[in-house]
Amino acid sequence: MKNPTLLKLWQTSLAASSKPHLQQLSGLSSQSRIGLGKKHQQHDTGFTLIELLILLLIIGILSSIAAPGWLAFINNQRLRTSQSRVYGALQLAQSNAKRDKVAWQATFRTQGNLVQWAVHPATTDPTSLPVSTSPSSAPNVWYSLEDKISISTTGTGATNLLPGSGTYIAIFNRQGCLVDDKEKECTDAVTAFTIPQRITLEHSQLGTARKCAVVTTLLGAIKTADDEASCALNP
Repeated sequence: MKNPTLLKLWQTSLAASSKPHLQQLSGLSSQSRIGLGKKHQQHDTGFTLIELLILLLIIGILSSIAAPGWLAFINNQRLRTSQSRVYGALQLAQSNAKRDKVAWQATFRTQGNLVQWAVHPATTDPTSLPVSTSPSSAPNVWYSLEDKISISTTGTGATNLLPGSGTYIAIFNRQGCLVDDKEKECTDAVTAFTIPQRITLEHSQLGTARKCAVVTTLLGAIKTADDEASCALNP
């Protein structure tokens, strides 16, 4: 028969001797898990140098492909915006002439590297007008078109508006007709120019691209055209 006292002492001793080993195993397991977690975190953080170089190479290749097309798009938009402004200038001069029952004119010039336009009464000397630094459409002020835009004066469909003193002008009489003298009526003969009358623009980085605004009849019909051939066509 076993002695209960001895059995109890043996169990207590066994439990005491196994406890440090369990604590050691538990601590080792925790440390191992922490170490693995750190390694996993380190593996997921950032890019390697080779990965960054590959990424930069891909970005450079895509940029070299997309940049020329994007630049051409921006320049074409600038040319189109400038065309819209000269078209608006012709319309404004005609509208003001009809409203005030006196001749008005749209005047265009090159000042430095910029093309400028102004709408004013035909009796006003355009050289006396101030230059605006902000875009608008108020009369009696010079406004500048987009950068790198110039007036096309050569080739098919070139500008043929009535030349002034370093300018190109379009005069509309009190009835809105295009005339070559501010005192003329719609029924008077025009001898200084032929129809159509146009202001043609080009961009220095768009090659042969041309856009124009055209007065197609002596009665003052105005339209736009988006290429050299269309600018040259008679209505």
